[in-house]
Amino acid sequence: MGMGLILHHKALGRVFEVRCLHIPVQDRTPFEGLVKLVEETVSLEHATSPKKPIYLVGDSFGGCVALAVASRNPSIDLVVILANPATSFGQSQLQRLLPVLEALPDELYFTIPYLLSFVMGDPMKMAMVNIDDKRPPRLQLE
Repeated sequence: MGMGLILHHKALGRVFEVRCLHIPVQDRTPFEGLVKLVEETVSLEHATSPKKPIYLVGDSFGGCVALAVASRNPSIDLVVILANPATSFGQSQLQRLLPVLEALPDELYFTIPYLLSFVMGDPMKMAMVNIDDKRPPRLQLE
């Protein structure tokens, strides 16, 4: 969902052109569709600057997407960085939660980050990390 990048976006932006693929929790695009979306973006970027490497950072499930994109594009100079990749999800204790998550009605998918917050941290705190504390709370949330 891109929540982990929020903590580093400002600092990384000083050195890199940062783009974040945010997948809303209610988005049910299959894995292949997500890979194609990232692959199209990488191909476009490569066509624009063919001599520059592209740093592809995959966090959690994004690590699986990044690996798939890299494996399908060996001619593009990709530097793949994996952070907590979900490559061993089958061995994870989170595997037990899958039936509960799959049973959630579509309109409750927004609760998933909160259900998983014991693993990834509080999503509201992550989202508010770059907010100026001097503004009134209403403006901070906007």
